[in-house]
Amino acid sequence: MSPFSSDLKVKKIQARLELSLGSRKNARAVFDAVFPELNTWSKSGTSVRLSLVERCVCAYIEAQTLSEARAAFNTIHSWFQVASRVVGYEYE
Repeated sequence: MSPFSSDLKVKKIQARLELSLGSRKNARAVFDAVFPELNTWSKSGTSVRLSLVERCVCAYIEAQTLSEARAAFNTIHSWFQVASRVVGYEYE
């Protein structure tokens, strides 16, 4: 059986997306911009938490399926990217 088989029983997927910014001020600005978006998050089988540590903003994603995890990761990445540009911090 292939590890990519649909028979694979996944109970929970966890991921962490960390954005390291140049300063605490930039990290706080990105955190403050993204945090309200979590209130609009669909409550399906996915949960997202956000934390601020020094110059880093971290998103912790828990999902029931790979599709939900991918969707959450893409959404958080987009939010981080837009908020970073607003504070003048570019990343790839």
